[in-house]
Amino acid sequence: MALIECKEPVFDRKVNKVLELLEKGKDKETIAEDLGYTNPISLDNYMRRRNFAWESRQKKYVPASEKYSAQGRNNILKLKGISKAALVISLFTEDGADPRDIAEQTGFVSHNDMAVYMKRKGYEWDTKKANYVKAEIEDEDSESNISQINVGSEAMEEILREILQGINDLKGGRKKGKGKKEIGDVASEIPRYFLTGGYGTKAVRMNLVLDHMITAFSKEKYISQREIVEVAIVEFFLKYGKPGLIQEFLD
Repeated sequence: MALIECKEPVFDRKVNKVLELLEKGKDKETIAEDLGYTNPISLDNYMRRRNFAWESRQKKYVPASEKYSAQGRNNILKLKGISKAALVISLFTEDGADPRDIAEQTGFVSHNDMAVYMKRKGYEWDTKKANYVKAEIEDEDSESNISQINVGSEAMEEILREILQGINDLKGGRKKGKGKKEIGDVASEIPRYFLTGGYGTKAVRMNLVLDHMITAFSKEKYISQREIVEVAIVEFFLKYGKPGLIQEFLD
């Protein structure tokens, strides 16, 4: 992948002032404040438009052509030939990495275009790492995931053993509880629990008899497999959990 050609730097009055103050030992934050900018990023943007880039190791602005040239960036020569996504991730590992600089260096029109590209390649931004990481694909309603992952937790194993009894209870419509709502005539006796918070993915490995029973009951009563498992788990915690624990999260 060829790197973009950087234009020659523009030395106007403000640029010269900034460079002079940096040479005198002033930091970028102080200079930005002295020049009336709300934050250093605004100063970065001005210097970028004059074809300068911030060099974090030297704590100064340098011509973009110098920073982004192959001669000045030996690491890029080593990375040449790998995917553009990998190059972007590598550049973000450097101190003071700026998304706009990296986007410019790797040939994107803007950092937003770079973000769209990385998302399309299966990456997402991790704020803690300040870099792109491989996105985790989640499908909270996927029924095919239910029998794929072993669960070592004794609590989860106990929940699975309770599901069979829970389904039998649901068929008889014997369970009542706080936070439930009845939906439809076919499944009107099945409690529906609404809990606070969002959704995550929990795939478990279960007995095939339970798996088949849940699938059949779901089709018969027009209730999703996720709802069946949720009701069974809520009933489990109502019966065996710490008093008042599950009630705290029932809406």
